[in-house]
Amino acid sequence: MKRGIPTEESLKMKAKEECGLELKDLQYLGCGRVYWNSDPFGHGKGADTPTFVYFAKGEGDKGGEGSCDPYGSRILDRAISP
Repeated sequence: MKRGIPTEESLKMKAKEECGLELKDLQYLGCGRVYWNSDPFGHGKGADTPTFVYFAKGEGDKGGEGSCDPYGSRILDRAISP
């Protein structure tokens, strides 16, 4: 997410920049918060991470390395399967 930009607008911008996708029918599914006592960033304060979950249809694909397959199944499989 980008600071100072509404969440949905930021998501659309990132999907366009990173995958070449235009997001359509964006739906907010929920949110959560994860706190770790471990210190992955090395600042001695742990990690507190808010997570916002959305579902959307994506159109387009810039192709090449790191792009999504036509159905986004690589990403979806990873997100659902343990």
